[in-house]
Amino acid sequence: MLPLLAGLPTWVVAVVVLVILLGALVVVRGIGGGRPHS
Repeated sequence: MLPLLAGLPTWVVAVVVLVILLGALVVVRGIGGGRPHS
């Protein structure tokens, strides 16, 4: 991970990771052309 994350609180790192994962899911779904099953 980035060295900057080492100095942040645990909850901040968790939020950043969650945002990255959600963003990756949206991008993958967008590229795949699949509709959300919500």
